Amino acid sequence: AGTLPSIAAVLPAHVIDLLAEAKMVASKGEARRLIAQNGVKLNDVPVTDVAQMVTPADLRDGAAKLSLGRKRHLLVRPA
Repeated sequence: AGTLPSIAAVLPAHVIDLLAEAKMVASKGEARRLIAQNGVKLNDVPVTDVAQMVTPADLRDGAAKLSLGRKRHLLVRPA
């Protein structure tokens, strides 16, 4: 297993913006659809609100994990 890709972001930040900035989705609309289908997780908990933010409280060991499906993951670190 390799290291997960990571992105530095100023927190709080919208989940949709982080996914788009990291090029994990082609568009913010795609990110919204994935959230509606329960395809996005923050720290292994499904994201159910398209307006959900990643906040400093979400950090675990200095990073928060965003997941798309089972195979695509991204670590969000504070900038």
